[in-house]
This record gives sequence, C-alpha cells and structure tokens, in this order.
Amino acid sequence: MTNQKNKNAIYQKLPLTRGNSFVINRYTTPHFETPWHFHEEYELVYCETGFGNKFIGNSFSPYQQGEMAFIGKNVPHLFKADNSFYEPEAN
Repeated sequence: MTNQKNKNAIYQKLPLTRGNSFVINRYTTPHFETPWHFHEEYELVYCETGFGNKFIGNSFSPYQQGEMAFIGKNVPHLFKADNSFYEPEAN
C-alpha cells in the first residue's frame, strides 16, 4: 500500500483461510503493545486489563481496561502500555 500515512507502517497479512471471514486471537503479554501496522481487514480490540496510549490513523488517545476499539481496514495503528508498566518494581 503506498498511502502516505502507511509509509512506515508494517503490512500484516492475517491468516484467513478459505471459507473463513474472521480470525479471533487472544494476546497475553506482559505489556499490551503492538507495532505500527495495518492490514486489509477490520479489527476489533478489547483491552482486558491495563492502560496506555493508542495511535489509530491520525488519532492519538489513551486506552484503559474495559475499552473496545473498532479499527477500519488499511488504517495504521498501534497500542502501547503506559510507561509505568516498563519500570522495575521497587523493593
């Protein structure tokens, strides 16, 4: 895709198989983050726990536990956990 806003975004090919119109994945990571990417499919994201910032297209806003985001096809996006999740716990 040559769209200017996608210039530095990674194209992600989702593993759709013949006869299937959607994919369901649950990602469990220490921090909720994704690289700047886009794909031809729509995406529905639910944040089960945590908080941070999301970048969707030209929009930047916080996200938090219990939030859901619907992302259009070919719209670049990323989610990044708050910096406090990356700091070592004080003893």
